[in-house]
Amino acid sequence: MGDLADVAALAFVIYAVARYFAGPVEWEGRLEVLVALAGATMFWTGRYAITRRMHAVAVLVALIIVAVGVSIFGVMLRSHPEWTVYGEKLHLHGPYVGRLMGTYGCPNHYGFLAAATALAAFSVGCFSRFSWVVRILFTYVGLMLVAGAVLSQSRGTWLGLMAGLLFLAVFALRPRAEG
Repeated sequence: MGDLADVAALAFVIYAVARYFAGPVEWEGRLEVLVALAGATMFWTGRYAITRRMHAVAVLVALIIVAVGVSIFGVMLRSHPEWTVYGEKLHLHGPYVGRLMGTYGCPNHYGFLAAATALAAFSVGCFSRFSWVVRILFTYVGLMLVAGAVLSQSRGTWLGLMAGLLFLAVFALRPRAEG
């Protein structure tokens, strides 16, 4: 079931989530929680292995849900520039005025999240065995996240997104073995 190593990993994840909400600088808190969650995922995957494809899909769906929440907050933040994130007014000064940046304070970091999760949403929408309604929903979520990546105005994000979409198109159109 679980032992001391699992308890220690879970305690570290709980600490990372608490740090996310209590961090004095928002992007450092987010980077720390992402690193902690990635480490915990690798630990538990190595320890117990992802034995079913649905476990991997569940990890992708969780990432997509986080990205949608960050995107919704980012859109709301554009229309309410008086809001603060950890005491910082993100849209009032600097070169990032008018760019969508989610809760990160930097459009490049948000753009990466939006592009990566858009590709994950398209993968779930195109290649999963969910019902057609769920697959269409994930495809629409992927389109919304592509719009967020474009509105971040991060040129690196645009290049990465185009490369990822090209890869998905090649993967979808590859010849399949008859079997």
